[in-house]
This record gives sequence, C-alpha cells and structure tokens, in this order.
Amino acid sequence: MTLEYKNKDTKKIFFLVLGLAFVVFIFTSDGHRYAIDEHHSSEMAFHMTTLEPDPAYIDGESKWYFNIPIYNPHNYGSICSNGITCYPGSVFGSATQVPFVAANHYLHIISSDTLVLTVDDFVDPHYIFWRNSQNVDLVLWNYFTVHFFPHYQWQFFSLSV
Repeated sequence: MTLEYKNKDTKKIFFLVLGLAFVVFIFTSDGHRYAIDEHHSSEMAFHMTTLEPDPAYIDGESKWYFNIPIYNPHNYGSICSNGITCYPGSVFGSATQVPFVAANHYLHIISSDTLVLTVDDFVDPHYIFWRNSQNVDLVLWNYFTVHFFPHYQWQFFSLSV
C-alpha cells in the first residue's frame, strides 16, 4: 500500500508556510526593537563584569524585575539569591557579552566623551537622547555583533559608515 498526495497546490502551501515562518521571524527577531530582554541581558553582563550588584537590589527582598516595578507590580516570584544575576534572562547569554563589556570597561575603548550623537547624526531628538544616555560599556558588544549578527543592527548602537 502506498500513500500518494494528489493535491496540485503544494507550491501554494509551501509558500504560505514559508511566508508565515518569515512573518513570525520578523516579529520575533531583535531587528525591530530594543526590548526588555536585551536590556536585562546587557544589565546582567555589566554586573557580571564589575561584580557589583544593581544599586536597586535589596538582599533578601528583591525579585525579578526589581529595578523595573511596572513589570512586576505585585512583587510575585521567588527572592533572588544575589544581585548580579537577579534578572529574568539567560546567564549564559549574558556571559557571552562579558568579554566585550570588560574590554570596554577596563580599557576605555569607547567612552562617554567619544560617543556623543547630535542632530547631524539622527533627526529624532528623543532617539539621540536615548542613545547618548546608554551605558557606554555595552556599546562595544553591539558594534561587534552588528557585523556577525545583522539582525542586531538596529538594536542598540549601529552607525552608518
């Protein structure tokens, strides 16, 4: 006994599934926003580098989203064991950023004096303010990832060359 598929619409079904997969990829990739998951990953990497807990962390009391209460208004969840990894993100993912954060933090490759954007760079004043207010120790990691992972290009600090 053999099974045979007699439908002639296989190309249509293939392109429909491919199109849906592409749409899901576009709306779930990091290319369209700088979201809370990137923020927590970067913050954890910074604190793993400096070995200092977040200033807002309270030992024995803080839970995930302790530094952004709007995401946990009723303070649900278990208490964090330390202030360095008390973020709802992957420790492994943050650990991959640590060498770049450490290089910039200790060698001062990019400083707040060398990274100042103006309206000559971008027309949106709010965007310029946001980018200028970011932690410069996280910039080197984002300059590195833009070349190897293009979907990060618009995430954080990409400059047109």
